[in-house]
Amino acid sequence: VVLGANIGTTVTAQLIAFKITKLALPAIGVGVFLRLFTKKKKYNYYGEVLIGFGLLFLGLATMKDGFAPLRSSEEFRNAFILFSSTPILAVAAGAILTMIVQSSSATIGITIALASTGLIDFYGASALVLGENIGTTLTANIAAIGTNSAARRAALGHMIFNVIGVVYMLILLKPFVGFIDSITPGNANMVNAVGQNPYIARHIANLHTMFNII
Repeated sequence: VVLGANIGTTVTAQLIAFKITKLALPAIGVGVFLRLFTKKKKYNYYGEVLIGFGLLFLGLATMKDGFAPLRSSEEFRNAFILFSSTPILAVAAGAILTMIVQSSSATIGITIALASTGLIDFYGASALVLGENIGTTLTANIAAIGTNSAARRAALGHMIFNVIGVVYMLILLKPFVGFIDSITPGNANMVNAVGQNPYIARHIANLHTMFNII
């Protein structure tokens, strides 16, 4: 179940990479209508799902716009250059951020927003994603405190499994990043004239999916 859950969390990253931000407001509108004006519980739940996805994509678009001016900050750029040159630091940052936010999908969305504005390259973003896979297990272990022994063992096993996977992947990070770049269309580190990276979202989503499948 835990292994399947790991793969399942990658679906959100793939959806984010499709760049369907223009559908965010319509999704929220339809969701609100289903939530408020339908009597069947089933349609209420559909409405809540649409509202959630709409707010997610709207929030990511807002973050992307907010991050754009930070490209002119030398201190901010240097911090992310450090992530690319020191992957273990990026892994730690990704783990801590996910533990604070308590959602790996949200932090991967933040990573995609940062990378899409050219603030971090594919290599540095990849290390952040690996850390986010550890951070989500730390949250699960905190949630398991006070539960039965089976739940605590499952949470601990999840953390150990992901930590081993991240350590293994850190050793092979450069060839793994190169492999993802070779199977994903577009140049992962190309920044266009307006400072946007049009291809990196799909690269990050594919790396996240492939890591959890492997």
